[in-house]
Amino acid sequence: MKTIMYSIGLLVLMCSCSEQKELALVEKVDGFKVSECRDNCSIDSVGIRRNEVKDGDLYIKFGYFLNCAWEDAFIKEVEERNDTMIIHMDRPHDVDTTLVNKSVDSDFDGIEDVEIVAVYPIYDCDCFFFFNMIIEDVVQAPKVIRIAPEVDRDKFWDQSKKNAPRIKSVKGVYDLNESPVKIKNLVLNTQLFDVTSGVTDAQYLDDFCNYKDYHLQRTYNLISKIDSETFSYLKVYVNDDRFKMSRRHAREIFQSIDVNYKYIKLWNTFRVGMSLDELMTYISSEEYHNDTRKVTMYTSQFTSEFFHDDKIVTRIKVQRRCDS
Repeated sequence: MKTIMYSIGLLVLMCSCSEQKELALVEKVDGFKVSECRDNCSIDSVGIRRNEVKDGDLYIKFGYFLNCAWEDAFIKEVEERNDTMIIHMDRPHDVDTTLVNKSVDSDFDGIEDVEIVAVYPIYDCDCFFFFNMIIEDVVQAPKVIRIAPEVDRDKFWDQSKKNAPRIKSVKGVYDLNESPVKIKNLVLNTQLFDVTSGVTDAQYLDDFCNYKDYHLQRTYNLISKIDSETFSYLKVYVNDDRFKMSRRHAREIFQSIDVNYKYIKLWNTFRVGMSLDELMTYISSEEYHNDTRKVTMYTSQFTSEFFHDDKIVTRIKVQRRCDS
């Protein structure tokens, strides 16, 4: 009997231990920081500068000449292969869509099928950056640390140009009567967002803004993967066909967006975090009303509200006009 009870106890202990899975290395990353653009670093500063275990945590520091767009870098993945640690960094980016079987109805921003391609911004400058990170609960430092090829493709080794002016590329403002965003580029961007959605037969809602008799309305909740406290909301009209429940294939038309996240650009220009002076430069030739802590712009298709703190745009709302 004692032998049986011991065996049962051992089995329970083994099962409970198996449930306590080791955290992935990326989940142990703490305190990842990107330095300011440095103008006093030589080629000798490139590479791994610190690889040390202290008080049970692994401290890592490395430096690279990179495009200025890497100032917003974050850790995507950390993996171990034998005695080598591989660090994958990424940075905010859009996704673009290659059309396959394009919809015959040109009124829709939707498509029958798409191929998703990451589109990374490239600025007209390069900088030297130091990257610092801590990985918690590490017993022994790896013999080798490598930075994944994603960074290598943008690496900039020409030291003579490391002090180039930090001028960012600026693309022209889109037609302000076209949709301010590409719907699929947002809702299929799983690198940048966790996305949830729901469809409503909006004709029964008191606040429904009818548009060409499209009565189905989908609300997308775009939750930032960089800052999980940051939400943005996108509403679209959905064609009532066999694709209507598919995020990838549904034919959708922009209705409204409420943006609280700096990496969503409207008309490829307006974003949370831009200065009020820059905003006014762009909309000065449009019809607008300047109120306390809010600027409202009117075009034939949309009403756009830019909320601000007297210096910086803090929130943007764009709504399709019911009479458009």
